[in-house]
Amino acid sequence: MTDPIPPSYCRDGSMKNQTLAAVSGPGIAVLLLVVGCATGGTRAITPPPDCARWQALIDRADQAARQGRWNRAAALYRKYLKRCTDGSHSIAARLDYAAALRSAGRLHDAFEAYVELLQRHPAAAPRDRVLQHMFEIARHLAQQRHARWLFGGFTLPERVVPLLEQIISFGPGWEGTPAVLLLLGELHRQMHEFDLAAEKFRRLIEKYPDSPEAEEAAFAQAACLYRLSERYPNDRGLLDSAWSAISYFLDRFPRSDYAPMARSYREALLKRRAQAEFDVARFYDRIGRNPQAALRAYRRFIRKYPHSGWTDAARRRIQELERQLSEN
Repeated sequence: MTDPIPPSYCRDGSMKNQTLAAVSGPGIAVLLLVVGCATGGTRAITPPPDCARWQALIDRADQAARQGRWNRAAALYRKYLKRCTDGSHSIAARLDYAAALRSAGRLHDAFEAYVELLQRHPAAAPRDRVLQHMFEIARHLAQQRHARWLFGGFTLPERVVPLLEQIISFGPGWEGTPAVLLLLGELHRQMHEFDLAAEKFRRLIEKYPDSPEAEEAAFAQAACLYRLSERYPNDRGLLDSAWSAISYFLDRFPRSDYAPMARSYREALLKRRAQAEFDVARFYDRIGRNPQAALRAYRRFIRKYPHSGWTDAARRRIQELERQLSEN
């Protein structure tokens, strides 16, 4: 008696079952099943090939790698992977392929090879090890200088940012993510994208507050917000955000090597916040011509900033306003 064809060889399992129920005899059933899989939107699925017959390619690639012929090794590994895309040995072959590309100095190609490995084998690939390799490549590219003949060369952080974003997307929960976020924020800061940089640093602090990178990220976030508050001096929200970030850093890491710089930022912000508060009171006083509102604003200013450079002026104006109001 002929063995029945396994259901996995036909996409439309229901059609196959209906066909088998409508006929009798194993031979006719097999015949109609083959016809049914070839028509009506279904097709036979070919079992994966036996990759053992391509082992010679792996052997030659390994030999080229031992000889330091990295481009040749990479070409042979790639040739094997085109013939045996998802075989049992393809994960090891993909790891060797990416390593050969990396040793050949083809860092972007190596990174893409690791990406392809994680995409094709999301569950079976050694994720942590692959992500570490990817991060090492991205970090190296971030430090790589181009056109050295021009004032010593320059880096291209904008080319590395997408790579780091990919690492983060593949590595939820990976222990190296705080370091990736720290580098990502630093690259945004190098490009003067202080808002994006501050967001990456904030994300690191919130999700990984006890990581070794948290201290540096907290100071970097405060520094970015400080720069933004300088760029947009009339934005009170940015001024307050910068003040909060610097206060958080000094409260959390008072003995940090960054603390002296953070305190200098705080002093500068204190003066700017005091001036902004004094300007509000003076607006009510001089432009709004609202003596009662001005008096409240001046008193509030003195309570908040009793030792500022505008405190004496505020006290004198309070006395004048009180006298005016009492006379009226």
